Amino acid sequence: MRDPLLDLARRYQIKGTILLASEGYNATLAGLPDDLEAFRRDVAALNSAFADLHWGESWHDTLPFGTMKVRLKAETIRMKEQALDVTLAHGTHVAPQDWQDLVQRDDVIVLDTRNDYEVAFGTFRGAVNPRLNHFQHFPAWAKENLPDKTKTVAMFCTGGIRCEKAAALMKAEGFESVYQLQGGILNYFAKTQDQQDLWQGSCFVFDDRVAVTPDLEAISTPVCACRGTTITTEAIKFPEEPFASCGVCIPTIR
Repeated sequence: MRDPLLDLARRYQIKGTILLASEGYNATLAGLPDDLEAFRRDVAALNSAFADLHWGESWHDTLPFGTMKVRLKAETIRMKEQALDVTLAHGTHVAPQDWQDLVQRDDVIVLDTRNDYEVAFGTFRGAVNPRLNHFQHFPAWAKENLPDKTKTVAMFCTGGIRCEKAAALMKAEGFESVYQLQGGILNYFAKTQDQQDLWQGSCFVFDDRVAVTPDLEAISTPVCACRGTTITTEAIKFPEEPFASCGVCIPTIR
């Protein structure tokens, strides 16, 4: 599917990244509205596996990507749990409109499954931050820090992809009640403009916008995800690093 998807993206001048794996698909794309709609239509016709994908939308004045890539991956999000089958076990999806009632319950552990530098930009009030350097460290953290499998866990991430894997892992490990925010933080922003009081800060995104507000607008002043200092647009991009940085903290993170 890689070459047909690349051909379609080039035809409609779409930029971004598509990840293809045997366990599923993940993409973040940008283009003009009519071009994106045509791309979505043609992708659905290309293969039945793409017909029912969840699409989330946000708007920006310029393209936040400079290139188009279709990458083949062993996993959509690397966890290195080779025996994990995300199609056999998953958490209960919670619609954004119902999320606020769930996470305010006293018997619920609210868990942010993102990496530490992402959480630094913003998170739900009272959420547990595992302080992960990489998502592949989540299994070890969960086994060490969530020993009581009778607890109810409500987890969230940027777009819902990491929670598909984290929830599947926890269900496979014997956790009884695992909930996940449907469509992630970005879908929550889009669907609950009147329920933003539990969110604090902005949401880190993996493109030139750096992070977006609950209104899905790019933050006006990019800051380093680790140090909190203002960074220029030129300093945001480090090809070898998957996050926004001023550069000073790169050696420390490595």
